[in-house]
Amino acid sequence: MKSMLFTILARLRETQDALYESERMAILGTLTAETLHNLNNPASAIQRAAEQLGPELEAQKEARDRLASLELSNEQTQLLLQEQTKGVQRASTPPELDALARSDQEVELEAWLEARRVKDAWDIAPTLVDLGFEESDLAFLGDQFSEEQLPKVLGYLSRDFSVQHLLAEIRSASTSISDIINAYKSYVYLDEAPVQGVNIHEGLDGTLLILGGKLKEGISVRKEYAPDLPEIMAYGSELNQVWTNLIKNAADAMDGKGEIILRTRADNGWVVVEIQDNGPGIPPELQERIFETGFTTKSRGKGTGLGLGSSRKIVEGRHRGVISLTSEPGNTRFEVRLPLNFEAI
Repeated sequence: MKSMLFTILARLRETQDALYESERMAILGTLTAETLHNLNNPASAIQRAAEQLGPELEAQKEARDRLASLELSNEQTQLLLQEQTKGVQRASTPPELDALARSDQEVELEAWLEARRVKDAWDIAPTLVDLGFEESDLAFLGDQFSEEQLPKVLGYLSRDFSVQHLLAEIRSASTSISDIINAYKSYVYLDEAPVQGVNIHEGLDGTLLILGGKLKEGISVRKEYAPDLPEIMAYGSELNQVWTNLIKNAADAMDGKGEIILRTRADNGWVVVEIQDNGPGIPPELQERIFETGFTTKSRGKGTGLGLGSSRKIVEGRHRGVISLTSEPGNTRFEVRLPLNFEAI
C-alpha cells in the first residue's frame, strides 16, 4: 500500500513537472513570436531608409557638383562645413512637432525658398523642418551667401541633411534590433550556467522589452528601483519567467488602462521585488487559491492556471524565497523575496 502511494505521488510530481515545463516552453514560444514581432518595426525602418538612401546619395552628388561651380570664400566654406556638422547632430535628434505645426512650418519655409528661387523648394522644405530649421536660420544663411549662391548652397545642404537623416534612422533601428536580441538572449540565458549572479533590474527591464506589444498603449510602467541593489545567485531564466507571469497578469487585469509599478529593495540578506498594479483587485475569496496549480481568474481559454503556481514553485521551491499577495480595488501587489544566495540556506 505504501509503495503504491509513493508511486502515485511520484507520478503526480512527474505530471506536474511536465506541466510546468510545458508552460515554460509555451511562454518561450510566445516570447519568441513577440520578439520577432518587435524586430519587424526597426527592420522595416532600415529597409525603407536603405531604399531611399540610393536616390538621395545620387541627388547629393548632383547638388555637390552644382556647388563646386561656385567660388566660395574661405569664410563661406567654413560656414558650410559648420552647417553640415549641425546637420549630423540635428539628424540624430529631430524636433517633436505635431502634424499641424509641421505643416505650417513646411509652408513657411517653402514660401521663403521659392521667393529666392531655390530649386525643388517643395521637396527641400520638409527635410529642413525635420532638422529643426526655422525661417530665421534660413535668413541667416541668406545674409552670408549671394542671391546666385544661396539656391545651390541650400540645395546641397538639404540633400546632405537628408542623407544624414536616413543614416541616423538606420543607426537607431540597428541599435533597437541589437537591444531586442540582447534582451532575448539575456532573458533565456543562452549558453550560460544555470545558477549564476543575476542582476534583478536587468531581468525586469529585459522582460519589459521582450513583452513589448503585450503592454497596451494605455498601460504605463513606473520603476522604483533601489540604487546599488546587490546581485543574487539564482536561476536567471526561471526568475524571468516569474517576472513575465506577474507583469502579464497585472497588464491583463487592468484591461488596457492603468499603471504598473516595479519596485525593488534590499532587506538584510534578501532582495525584494514588488509588482503592483491599480487594477480592480482580486476578491478575498479567490486570493487564498491564487497560487494553486490549475486555478485561474481569467475567462475560459485565456489562462491555464499554471502561471502563478509555477511562479511559486520557482520562487519558493527553487530559490527558497517567498512570494505573497495583497490585493484590494486599485492596489494589487505581488511581493517576491529572494535570498542573496539560496544555496547557502
